[in-house]
Amino acid sequence: MPKCEVIFGVHAYLREPLTRLPKIPSDLILSTGLQISKYINVDDTGARHKGKNSYCTHIGNEYFAWFESTPKKNRINFPEILRAEHTDYVISSDATEYMDVHGLPDYQLARFMHIKGETFNDREQRKR
Repeated sequence: MPKCEVIFGVHAYLREPLTRLPKIPSDLILSTGLQISKYINVDDTGARHKGKNSYCTHIGNEYFAWFESTPKKNRINFPEILRAEHTDYVISSDATEYMDVHGLPDYQLARFMHIKGETFNDREQRKR
């Protein structure tokens, strides 16, 4: 196919009304983007809407862009967004090795070493 036909085809596709374009579920965009990517960029921003704070997290790179709005911004928000429908937590040997290599204090590392290999079904079970 000549290059000009490809360019015209892409241009025509981009000019289609949004209602006629296929709807792709956002979880499919995120999971596929993560699978094909060697790296991702992450950023978030906050804004007030109707008197309440809200936050928008972007995950993506040159291949995909994914956005999620949440009512909170804290340390656990990004991992929860990244894990999507998965609610279980696992303390693996890779996780404890990462903590050790990156200088987690010994007294904190010890708390994880005695539960290494355990799976917690949800965040509440992990807190106990």
